[in-house]
Amino acid sequence: MSGISTASLLEEERYAEFVELEDVLGNLWKGIRNVVSIEKNELYKGMKLGFYFIMLPGIPVLCHVTGIVQGTGHYLDRVWLANQYFLTPSEDLKQSWVMVKDAKNELLKLKAGREERYFESVSAPIFASPSRNEKLHIFTDTNNTKIGTCISPKFVMADTGFHYRINNGEKMFIQSVFLLFSDDYLPHDALKDLDNVKFDPEELDL
Repeated sequence: MSGISTASLLEEERYAEFVELEDVLGNLWKGIRNVVSIEKNELYKGMKLGFYFIMLPGIPVLCHVTGIVQGTGHYLDRVWLANQYFLTPSEDLKQSWVMVKDAKNELLKLKAGREERYFESVSAPIFASPSRNEKLHIFTDTNNTKIGTCISPKFVMADTGFHYRINNGEKMFIQSVFLLFSDDYLPHDALKDLDNVKFDPEELDL
């Protein structure tokens, strides 16, 4: 998050717990959330963050969504919130690959374990390897959220980023990110219905 480093965020008070969260469509998601209460950072003192990792029972989709309770005493403008996902498609990194669609709408298949490369994608990136049947798709609304992928000699990762504005006393959920497992390649448009999965900020009880 802009204005506070990951190391500083880890120094703040935090805890994890099991949680249930109902979306606006009436689906009950279950999983865990990590709650961080910021008190040491002067800019964000009084803010609470809830990082949810939740699933629908029996469905191979993980939803990652961040809830914010803004109690800093002042308005926050264009705060940048980023998330990183480090992935292991294969124990042999050189057998891992990612498929992305770039800004020119060209489909690229990139192998990991070699040189470091970073791409911003305009569709859901797909991570896979010959060692497993499942492909991992990472989907979010790319109209509102940046999604990028990075391959290197040492790791494979994806990241998402979102700018938001929030008034003091306000609650909000940041755009959800979905991690889907499928034996088939799923085109981005086939996942668009996930944009309808939203959460009511009034459900936030951090």
